[in-house]
Amino acid sequence: MSAICSDLSSETKEFQNRSIYLFDTFIPYRLDSSGNPDESLGINPNYSKSFEEVKENFAEWPNVILVKGGLPGTLIAIENQPISFIHIDLNSPSIEIQCLTQLWHQILPGAPILIDDYAYTGYEDTLARFNEFADKMNFMILTTATGQGIAFKPSHIK
Repeated sequence: MSAICSDLSSETKEFQNRSIYLFDTFIPYRLDSSGNPDESLGINPNYSKSFEEVKENFAEWPNVILVKGGLPGTLIAIENQPISFIHIDLNSPSIEIQCLTQLWHQILPGAPILIDDYAYTGYEDTLARFNEFADKMNFMILTTATGQGIAFKPSHIK
């Protein structure tokens, strides 16, 4: 997200007028099968070490708002705000679908939806759950070569 913020802030003034929300527990531990951080599983080397480290990293962009805590409970921070882009990367398909379902009415028609680990080996449950959601909501998901999924909220769906 830092790379995106850096690129957009240098390219357009409109970026500075938009709020960018980043939701996370900001806890470095690996997740258990329910998607909860578990100290006994050790530290995930791909996660930041602390909330303070992340806060410092995004300090140059005052429009980036860090929301600390578990999802979907913390989504109250953006209740009824329009969403023009959503990147889903929770490593827990059931929670990801809960969040997407809860936010669906806020996602603007045509908004990109980026799904991490959508068609990645070992994440078959993610693929199945998102495909089921897409079928129910009548849209398709494009699989990328890296295993991510990309969709756009159809304009005919509210």
